[in-house]
Amino acid sequence: LPFFSHASVSKELDVFLKKKLTLEPCESGFFSDPEVYAETIRSFLKAGVARLETVNAPLIEDRLKNAKRGIKITCRGPIDGGEADTTPGILWKKTVIRVGKTLQNPAGLNVPGVIFHEFLHAIAFDNLKTSWHNDLTKLSLRDEEGYTVRERDLVYTCAVVAFPAAARDFNEMSLARATETCANGRVVEGRVVRYSPKTLY
Repeated sequence: LPFFSHASVSKELDVFLKKKLTLEPCESGFFSDPEVYAETIRSFLKAGVARLETVNAPLIEDRLKNAKRGIKITCRGPIDGGEADTTPGILWKKTVIRVGKTLQNPAGLNVPGVIFHEFLHAIAFDNLKTSWHNDLTKLSLRDEEGYTVRERDLVYTCAVVAFPAAARDFNEMSLARATETCANGRVVEGRVVRYSPKTLY
């Protein structure tokens, strides 16, 4: 079973990288060679998918296979105006992931983990509404089982599983809890099952 699972996930990833991923030339100065830049981004995605496959192969396979639109990764200009042009880090809007300043590798930032986090958004891993995912106060609330909202968020947890160094960015998240949540993620009728806590503290 693991062999066939590995083969099918690898196939879906190969199809995705060839047909649905566009890498625009990077002008950030971090990668002077466009081929090195492209191969580095692909290697981040391949490594992350390989790790997720060991925890939840059906979920990553489904999300790759059913990604509805192509994804463009670029270093260029703002995505939608405003702060998108000046905010450090990676910003995702619809099918565009803007890596920009993140590729300058600021101290303490887990670059592969951040890129993979945004990639998971792009292939519809979200089990939490965006307003909660981006709200630091809500992410720190705990449910009736003592888990924080962040520890129930598939994008955060699966990115940590893929690149464990990302866990250091979230002091309250353990790799064990991240792995548990990521392993339990599933798709019903074409959509990732949403996390809807009854009570939060």
